[in-house]
Amino acid sequence: MDAMTREPVIIVPSATISEAAKKMIENGVGGLLVTENKEPKGIITEKDIVKHVVAANLNSNTIKVKDVMSQILVTTSPDKDIYDALILMGEKDLRRLPVVHENKIIGLLTFKDIIRIQPQLFDVIAERFRIREEANKMIVSEKTNLEGYCEKCNSYEPLENRSGSYICEDCIVSL
Repeated sequence: MDAMTREPVIIVPSATISEAAKKMIENGVGGLLVTENKEPKGIITEKDIVKHVVAANLNSNTIKVKDVMSQILVTTSPDKDIYDALILMGEKDLRRLPVVHENKIIGLLTFKDIIRIQPQLFDVIAERFRIREEANKMIVSEKTNLEGYCEKCNSYEPLENRSGSYICEDCIVSL
């Protein structure tokens, strides 16, 4: 709680991607919490916009935040230790962690917030990024099967290209 940003920038699910991008620029942030009636609904990041709208050549003035946002929201509570939050962020490959109390967002914890409060954790964060960079490199086996991190569930598995996304067999079955 001591490290979090107490007034995170929020947006409603019905806003357009263009409105979300403008809000990110105006507030100097790389992600927005998506809320409805003060309840958390998801998160949308610059990466989501680039991957799902820009790269797909979709119109940012007509696509809604709810169509692009990550709906699975990993959160923490305000009484958790900052190191525990950092570990959770590393395990889930997150750069932003909403802080929720009684199903209401009360803040947002980012790596920047953590380093501001506990600079000695910088080495832990740097190591996490180094490991992630190595892990994200796709490995092509002798049989030319792709292995890597699934773009849907982030598990390391053999992958198939489905409509430009590399996803694992479990995610293909759930389509």
